[in-house]
Amino acid sequence: MYAETPLRRPTFDASSIIMPITSFFARLLHALMESRRKQAAKQAALHLKATSRDFADIAYQDLVDWILDDQHPRHLDGISFVESSK
Repeated sequence: MYAETPLRRPTFDASSIIMPITSFFARLLHALMESRRKQAAKQAALHLKATSRDFADIAYQDLVDWILDDQHPRHLDGISFVESSK
């Protein structure tokens, strides 16, 4: 009787469980790295303002933005890398 009935295909797929878990941990790791990056940029800006007269006239938030800007990297004197290489 039981030998003649075909076996069912399993309805459980491990990838349906693993993918959301791995993407959650990837997003969590990315958020931790980004927060550490922002914290380091703020500490660097505070240090530059406290120790160098060259940065006394530049606003703290502008320094942080310059340090964190990946799209338009520049030297700390404000000259972009593209202009300095010409």
